[in-house]
Amino acid sequence: MPLRTARYAIAGALALAGCATPAVVDSHATVPARMFNIASRFEQDRRQGGMTGVTADIERCYASATLPVVKIFELRDCLVLDYVGYQTDVTIGRRHFGVAMPYFEDRTAFARWTKYGPPAQFDNPNRLVAYLSNGNGLVQLDLAQIVATH
Repeated sequence: MPLRTARYAIAGALALAGCATPAVVDSHATVPARMFNIASRFEQDRRQGGMTGVTADIERCYASATLPVVKIFELRDCLVLDYVGYQTDVTIGRRHFGVAMPYFEDRTAFARWTKYGPPAQFDNPNRLVAYLSNGNGLVQLDLAQIVATH
């Protein structure tokens, strides 16, 4: 699904979702440090369990970031980790296997981002899509360095 279509799909869902979950601003590292941690986490998950390992970690991440209260920056990191997995599925998995992994099908991924976007304080779909896209770009740069050193 093109980015423009994704933005509209997320926009409609955000409008319906609202944000009633209690949230805290958790302590967080700098953006570059957080993106490097996401890249390291993704690569470790992928090496140990393939994309199934990545999806399991994404689910653990969302659970940890939302229970008992929403930890905003931790949840944002989960969203980026999820988006990196989605983009990996789009660019490599779908091309190689011809279909999306069920966890990363467009509708399923958009549903997660719609669910977790508002508690992470993304009430605007353009901001959410930009954050995911920019985060993915930074993580990809870090992944290139991590892979090159292994």
